[in-house]
Amino acid sequence: MAPASTTTEPTAAQRRLFAKMGIAMPDGSYYIRNAADLKNAIDSVGQGEQGGKSGATIRKFIIKRAVTLKLMSQIPDTWNPDGTL
Repeated sequence: MAPASTTTEPTAAQRRLFAKMGIAMPDGSYYIRNAADLKNAIDSVGQGEQGGKSGATIRKFIIKRAVTLKLMSQIPDTWNPDGTL
C-alpha cells in the first residue's frame, strides 16, 4: 500500500478562486501560494509548453508571483523579465 500524500491538489473551484485572486494563471494553472509552489511551477514550465501554452507567458507569470512573494532569488538566471530565455 502506497503512503498517503501529504499534499493535496486544489479542487477546480479552488483553482478558479486562485485565478481570481491572481495567484494562478487565468485558467487556474500554475498556482503559486508559497516557495514550494514556486519551485513546482518553475520545474513544470516545459509541461505547459508541451500542452500548447506559451512558455514566455508562463515564465512571466511565475516571475510576477516570485516578486510578490519576495522570492526572486529562486528564478533561473536564464529567464528574462519578459519571460523569454
